[in-house]
This record gives sequence, C-alpha cells and structure tokens, in this order.
Amino acid sequence: MLKTNEQTQRYALLGMAAMLPGMEMAVEVLQQQIAEMRQALAEVQRTVEKPWRAERPDRELRTVEVPTSKRGGWPADPKERKAEMARRVNARVAKVRGRKISEAQKSAWAGMSVRQRKARLAAMAAGKAEQAKVKRLEAA
Repeated sequence: MLKTNEQTQRYALLGMAAMLPGMEMAVEVLQQQIAEMRQALAEVQRTVEKPWRAERPDRELRTVEVPTSKRGGWPADPKERKAEMARRVNARVAKVRGRKISEAQKSAWAGMSVRQRKARLAAMAAGKAEQAKVKRLEAA
C-alpha cells in the first residue's frame, strides 16, 4: 500500500506522463481522419447531382387552369393579378379617404364626454373582435 500522499501524487504523475504520448498520437490520427473525411465529402458534393434540384418543366406545362371561382375572382395571369391588386388597393384607399361623416354623427360625437367616447370605441372594438371570431369559426 501507499504510505504517503506524496507517493500517491508521484504515481498519478507517472501515469499521466505515460498516457500523454498515446493521447497526443490519438489526437493526430483523429485530426488526419477528419481532414480526409472533409476532403472526401467535398469531392462527393461537387460531383453528385442533387435530385431535389431537378429541372422544372416549362412555364406552359406548369400552369394548370384553375376556375375563377376557386381563385376567389383573381385572374390566372400574374401580370393581370398584379394590376388587379393595384386596382383593389387604390379603390380601398379612395374609399377610406372619401368617407364622410354626417352632421348628425359629428354632433353626436361632439356631445359625448371623454368617458362616453372611450366606452363607445371600446364597444366598437369588441364588436369587431367578435366578428373576427365568428368568421374564424365559420372558416374552420
């Protein structure tokens, strides 16, 4: 048996000293194998055709005629769709800008206190949220 703490430390140091050359050799071998694997992988990636990147068919063959009812009234041609989108956006902007409030509504809002206005706006927001909730349920 070991008699002192110094002897135990000495044996531990001798064991580590004996293991170090072997571990260094193992690290060198592993690094060499990693370098070889990386080189082989790079060669394979350069030469292998990627099947998921297959050539797409011509545009005429890709287009499938979808009935207008399934497209929600949108044209099949991309240029026509772009023009239709611009038209719809412009129509909506014009509608919002051109919206007029009647004199009766103006006077009703002017006659409300701040608390009444906030309550009215909160009720309107709650109604819109309820409508959206119903639409989501109908769509599901």
